[in-house]
Amino acid sequence: MKSIDWPLLFVAATSLLGFGVQHLNYKNLNGRVDSLKNTENDVASLKLQHGVFLEELEKVQKLSIKDLAGARELSEAIPFTLVDDWWVADAKMFRFPRGIVVGDRKEDCEYGNAVLSVGLLDELVGGNCPSGDSSVTFGSGNDASGDYSAVTGGFFNEASGFASSVTGGNDNKASGDYSSVTGGDYNKASGSRSSVMGGYENSASGWGSSVSGGVRNQATGQTTSVSGGGDNQATGRASSVSGGNMNTAQGERSTVSGGGKGAATAFGSAVSGGNLNRAIAAHSSVSAGQRNQAKGKSSSVSGGWMNQATQEHSSVSGGARNTANNVFTSVSGGYLNKAVGRYASVSGGKKNFANGDTSTVLGGVENNAKNRFSSISGGMKNQALGVSTSILGGLGNIADEDYSARYKDDLI
Repeated sequence: MKSIDWPLLFVAATSLLGFGVQHLNYKNLNGRVDSLKNTENDVASLKLQHGVFLEELEKVQKLSIKDLAGARELSEAIPFTLVDDWWVADAKMFRFPRGIVVGDRKEDCEYGNAVLSVGLLDELVGGNCPSGDSSVTFGSGNDASGDYSAVTGGFFNEASGFASSVTGGNDNKASGDYSSVTGGDYNKASGSRSSVMGGYENSASGWGSSVSGGVRNQATGQTTSVSGGGDNQATGRASSVSGGNMNTAQGERSTVSGGGKGAATAFGSAVSGGNLNRAIAAHSSVSAGQRNQAKGKSSSVSGGWMNQATQEHSSVSGGARNTANNVFTSVSGGYLNKAVGRYASVSGGKKNFANGDTSTVLGGVENNAKNRFSSISGGMKNQALGVSTSILGGLGNIADEDYSARYKDDLI
């Protein structure tokens, strides 16, 4: 048996042990390098999670304690039950801070906060866009861009004013604050607190103005109104047109009740009806007829054709081509009669003249009461020339002496 070389064995064992220790140290070093790499990845992941956490924290901070409690309750159980292919909600209140879209989403719409939209996309019409905060859209192709605005039906409608609304119809626009369009086509409510209640191409542009219907009507003055008809205009402050066609209420607080092409142009003037009638002076009026004019302050024409009340408090009741041409004068009827003197009157007949102050012609043809307080009751071509003269009738009589009277051909 050979003897063991202990020194050599010791050197070999020591070398082997050193090699093992170095190998273990190498493995540990590689492990530390890998661990550092994993740590860098973990740090990046933690940074990303931290950013998401901060965003969620900001949202949560905006919620009230009551909201958070409700959110916790909602996470505990699904608040819907499937019944015959219908999801039925629990008898709870639901809160949606951003909004709800039922149907299709419009990609280019910047949705407001707390909005509701119901509708589908259409290739021709397009989708709805409730871009105002707390706005609502129904229908198709409708926009509610004003805060608290609403479009509840129709298509191509727009509610852009604050708290404005369009109820339905086509291509209607409510752009004034608190304005509204109820329906119809191509209507506009642009004045603050204005309204259009239907019809076609109507416009309410004055503050508090309104158009109730009809075609191409315009309420442009403050608190004006047009109730219907076509091509009517209410332009004066607090003026109104009730109906008819192509009527204009231009004066402040003026009115046109109906008819065609009537005009009330002065303060408090009125045209009740007829055709082509004009109430031009303050508080003047034309009730009916055609081509009549009330030109004097507080003057009136009740009817007839081409009659004129030209001076203050003058009046023509009817007939044709009659003229009340001085203060407090009147023509009751007939044809081509004129009351020229102050307080003069012609009751009827044809081509009669009351030229003197407080003169009268009751009727007949071509009679002339020329002097003050003169009168002619009837007949033809009679003349009362003196003061306080009178002719009862007849043909061609002349009363030229003061306080005289004639009956037929006899001087009384």
